[in-house]
Amino acid sequence: NSEKGVKELFDRARRWKEDKGYPAVLFFDEADALFKRRPQGDSSFTLVPALLAEMDGMDESGAFLILATNRPDALDLAVTRPGRVDRKIRITRPDESGCQRIFAIHLDGVFLAEGLTLEAISAAAARELFSAAHHLYDVVWEDGSQEAFLLKDLASGALVQNIVDRATANKMEHCIELGVREGLDIADLARAIDEVQAEQLLSNHPEEVAEFAESRRRRMADVRKASV
Repeated sequence: NSEKGVKELFDRARRWKEDKGYPAVLFFDEADALFKRRPQGDSSFTLVPALLAEMDGMDESGAFLILATNRPDALDLAVTRPGRVDRKIRITRPDESGCQRIFAIHLDGVFLAEGLTLEAISAAAARELFSAAHHLYDVVWEDGSQEAFLLKDLASGALVQNIVDRATANKMEHCIELGVREGLDIADLARAIDEVQAEQLLSNHPEEVAEFAESRRRRMADVRKASV
């Protein structure tokens, strides 16, 4: 997490290409934390200058550079301009089908209630997550119409994993307390989703709501948090 560290990474990429004969892949996760926009007139803020110096010499290293971020708007424009980052790929939030597959990944190997299949519980959990009952905000558009911002509009792999981890932890606590051995069922996941919704209602989500409006290409007049 320093200019020296950035240089060392690219030096290793050069040595890799020399030794192996093919380029290395350099992956920076949460790139906005490392290469965020610099204040006007400040050329030393963040690690941007170090990265730019290496990117301008990438023909030598031949490395493939991948920057991952949830905040592309926060990246320094000098980093993302054509000629440096030529391909920009947006990964959208998973839909219900995608969440079903993610639930299946995290539920694989979990002890399930008798007669319940991995496919069935994953599908039921995804349906519950995408239910209109999990209401977080009312978004008021400029024309006065409203649209509900739901828990599903925060859907991500991390959210699904949190739900599964919470459901399994609650189930384990229940079984220990009663001295029984029971498999995870759909009701356990539904309760975990309710708990996650309650927690999210205590937080604010300005970036996610802005993303919601952008996806609909509409301008917001107001945002009202749903009643608990």
